[in-house]
Amino acid sequence: MSELHKQITYARENRGLSQKDLAERLGFSEEFISNLEHGKVDPPVSVLVKVTDVLNWSFNIGNVSI
Repeated sequence: MSELHKQITYARENRGLSQKDLAERLGFSEEFISNLEHGKVDPPVSVLVKVTDVLNWSFNIGNVSI
């Protein structure tokens, strides 16, 4: 995985959200968000789409933007 986890952390912090806030908005556990932001999980595209919707942000994975 690229630097996606860093992009998610940056986007969340830029929106003034805690991991708990993001987890609640997404319907995931805070532990999952922590693992996502630390690069411990390889999320499916469906999860990334939810994250981009909630954060109103786009992410780059190689040459692909989500």
